[in-house]
Amino acid sequence: MRVSLAWMLPIGEQNVNALLKAFWNVVKSDGAGDWTLRAKFQFLFPR
Repeated sequence: MRVSLAWMLPIGEQNVNALLKAFWNVVKSDGAGDWTLRAKFQFLFPR
């Protein structure tokens, strides 16, 4: 199962694309956690 949020926000005059995902690992290998959290930030540079 996955839940994700994404948004674009300005920081000063720089636009940033932000992504946050949370995963519940239904099938996992030994030693793996039940949950995974992923965060990503992209700085956008228009041409």
